[in-house]
Amino acid sequence: MPMQTSLSERNPGDEGAFSRSVRLMKIAETAARAVRDPLLAAFRSDMTVDYKVDLHDIVTIHDKRAEA
Repeated sequence: MPMQTSLSERNPGDEGAFSRSVRLMKIAETAARAVRDPLLAAFRSDMTVDYKVDLHDIVTIHDKRAEA
């Protein structure tokens, strides 16, 4: 089992990876919060369904908005 170390005991390159991870987590959280209200409004709402090729390949207004 690997021994855990504090951030100050890690290699200098690890701090860069940690900083990138924190930055990416903040970006992901911001993106999730930006679409929160539209997703909650769409959840279990009535919608029109179109089809690309057959009955197994549906397209909703939400798909179209996401691709816009």
